[in-house]
Amino acid sequence: FFDLGAASRPQQMASAAAAEEEATLEALAYTLIRITSLLLLGYVSARHLLPPGAQSGISAFVGTLALPALLFSSIAILQWDAVDWTIVAAVMLAKALTLACCVGVGVLITPRPANAGAEILNGAVLALLAVSSDDLGLGLPVMSALYGRGSRYVSQLFVIVPLHNLLVNPALLSLLALGCAQRRSSAGGGRAELGPILRGVLRGLAGNPLVLAVLAGLATNLAGVARRGHAPTALPRALAEVSSALGDAYPATVLVLAGMASVGSSEPLLSARSLATPALAVLVKCAVFPLATRTLALALGPLVSGAATPTETLDFAFLYGTLATSNVALVIASCYELAPKTVGLVAATLSLSKLVGFPPALASAACLRPALPSHL
Repeated sequence: FFDLGAASRPQQMASAAAAEEEATLEALAYTLIRITSLLLLGYVSARHLLPPGAQSGISAFVGTLALPALLFSSIAILQWDAVDWTIVAAVMLAKALTLACCVGVGVLITPRPANAGAEILNGAVLALLAVSSDDLGLGLPVMSALYGRGSRYVSQLFVIVPLHNLLVNPALLSLLALGCAQRRSSAGGGRAELGPILRGVLRGLAGNPLVLAVLAGLATNLAGVARRGHAPTALPRALAEVSSALGDAYPATVLVLAGMASVGSSEPLLSARSLATPALAVLVKCAVFPLATRTLALALGPLVSGAATPTETLDFAFLYGTLATSNVALVIASCYELAPKTVGLVAATLSLSKLVGFPPALASAACLRPALPSHL
C-alpha cells in the first residue's frame, strides 16, 4: 500500500512556502506604500498645512521623547542570546572604516587654499552622511516585514543603534566641533585646543536623551540578568504603557519629519558642482558601505562564532548597509555653525539617498527573502 499522505507532503510544503513568500512580498509592498505615503504627507504638510516652526517642534518630540522611549523599552527587554555578534561587529567595523576613509576623502577633495577647519568639516560631513543609517525609521518596518517583528534579525537593530550613539556619534561630533573651533580660532587669530573640545562633546553626550535612554535601558536589562539570570521579558506595566505610547509614535512621526525636511532640498541637486558631494555620499552609503558590511561579516564569522558565516547573516548585513541616510544627520549638522550651503547639501543628500537607495533596498529585500529559512 502507498502512503498517499507522505506522497502529498512535499506538495503541501511547497504550497506553504509559496504562500509564505507571497505573504512576505505583500508585507513589503504595504511597507513601501506606508513609507511613501508618510513621506509625501510630511512634504505636503510642510508646504501647505503647517506653520514654519512646526518642523523644529516635531523634531524635538522625536529626538527627546519618542526615540528615547523606543530605545529604552527595546534595550531593557533585549535577550542577549538573540544577538548575532558577527553582524554587530561587522556593522560597527564597517562604520569605523567608512568614517576614517570619508575623513581622508574630505581632506583630498577640499579646494586649495582651504580655510582653517574646512578639510576636517568636509570629511566629517561626508562621514556623517555615509555612516548614519535610518535603522529605525526605515530599517525597522522593512526588516519587520521581511523577517517578522519578533525575529532575532530585527533585534540586531536595537543593538546597533545604541552602539552607534555611544561610539560613532561621539567621533563625528568631535570632528565637527574641532573643525568649527579651528575656523573660529583662525578668524580670531588663536588656536583650537583639542582638550576643551572633547570635554564639551562629552558634556553634551552626558545630557543627550538618546544616550541616557540607552544607559537606562542597559541598566534595567543587566539588573534583570543579575537578579533572575536572564533579561526581563517585559517592563512593569505602568512603565511599559508610557514607553510604548511614546515609542509607537516614532515610526510614523520620523517619516513625516523626513518628508518635511525634504522641502526645498532639491535646489543644490540642480547644479553639477553642488551635486558632487551628495552624489559621492550616496555612492558610499548605498554601494560601498553595503559591500563592506557583507565582506566583513564573511571574514568575521569564523573569528566570532568559530564557524562559517551563514548566508542569511550575510544577506542581512548587505541589506542593512543599503538603508538610506538617517535624518538625524540633518539634526546634527544643524547644531553646529556650518555654512547654510553645507546644511543645504546635507538636506539634499538625504533626499537623494532616499530616492536612490530606497528602491535597491526594497529590491534586495524581495530577492534575498527566498533564501531565508521559514522559521525566521
